Parts: sequence; C-alpha cells; structure tokens
Amino acid sequence: MRAVRDLLAVVPAGTDLAEFVRRLAASRGRPVSLVPFSEVVPGVAAPFSGLWVKAPRLDCIVYDDTAPQATQRHAVFHEVAHMVLGHLSTEDPDGLQLRLMSALLPDLQPQVIQRTVRAGLCRSGCGYVDEQEDAAERFATELALRVSRAHLIHPIPPPDPADLAVIARFMSTLGPRKRS
Repeated sequence: MRAVRDLLAVVPAGTDLAEFVRRLAASRGRPVSLVPFSEVVPGVAAPFSGLWVKAPRLDCIVYDDTAPQATQRHAVFHEVAHMVLGHLSTEDPDGLQLRLMSALLPDLQPQVIQRTVRAGLCRSGCGYVDEQEDAAERFATELALRVSRAHLIHPIPPPDPADLAVIARFMSTLGPRKRS
C-alpha cells in the first residue's frame, strides 16, 4: 500500500510506539497524543479499541489500554490510518465521544467542541461497515506487517536463557511421539 510506504519513508518506525507517534507528529507539524481510555473515563469499559479525535490544534488517539499490547498497537495504527488518509466522521459526536472530547479538551466549551472538533471513525470490535473503515484496517494491517518484519516497535524479546531448558522440556513433552 503506497500510503504506508510513504508514511514509513517520512516517519521511520522506531523501537517504541510512543517514539513512532512523536515522529508522526513532527512530520504532520501538529501534536499527536496517545491517550489511554481509562485515564479519560475511569471505571468505564472502553466501548471501542481506538478513536481519533481531531481538535483544532492537536490530534488525540484514544485507545483501550486494557486490551493486549498487540491490540493496542493495531488500534493506534488504525487511527493513524484515519489521520494519514484524511478520514473524518461527517456526523456530530455522540454522547460518549462528546464526553471524551470534553475530558481531553477541558478548556473548550461543549458547544465549541461540537462545532470544531471532529472524531475520526472509531475502531470497535464489530465489523467495518464502510470504505473508510476498510481502508484504515488495510492500512493498519500493512503497517503492522512492515513494522514486524523489520523487528521494530515492541519486538518480541528472546526468552531468558534460564527459561530455555524449561521450554525445551515442554516442547519435548508436546512433540510428536514415536509409535511402538
């Protein structure tokens, strides 16, 4: 996918998701914040895995910080796709989105938020119902594949040498048995 190649040419993936997002912000010329959902709305389960909020002077990617790390990373990549591909919701923010945006942008009145802030389409557990969601998912998957091939952004660390004997024993137990 050309958009992924173009992004990685300008924003080479580092060893850390936060650094990747910092480089993305620098390339876009506007701040991008990664925001854990539980810090914005404590005590409430995230109803989505990711949401991009485009405010007048910054972008926020809200993600479900209770999800596994790989899911969090993919959700962030999906929201980055919406940013890079220029996707915006044409609908007014719903109640939860407005609440999130008000928490993220406490200096703005709710009326100002409704007029000026746009939410990217959020990535939830349900299917992708439109072309923008489908394009964002393809972008995120391609980005994740390219990043993982290059062993960038949260590579899986090798096992501790002390654990290798236990792993070998476990594998021999599960391995194929010779038939008598």
